[in-house]
Amino acid sequence: MKGIMKWPLLIAFAVVVARVLLEQIGVAETTTNYVSAVALHLLIFPLYFAVRIGGSHLPHPYTTLLK
Repeated sequence: MKGIMKWPLLIAFAVVVARVLLEQIGVAETTTNYVSAVALHLLIFPLYFAVRIGGSHLPHPYTTLLK
């Protein structure tokens, strides 16, 4: 499980750093809201895990993704 979590953690770290930098620069709040941890949970991570599970040739990939 250690290998599957390496890239999502690096992506999460990059998003958090980008958000902090944008807030420190003084970018509008709506822009910083697009670069948030919520975007990670709603868009990036489900797509990442779907690609990983789809490429693993499991017999029931949809139920695995829901788990």
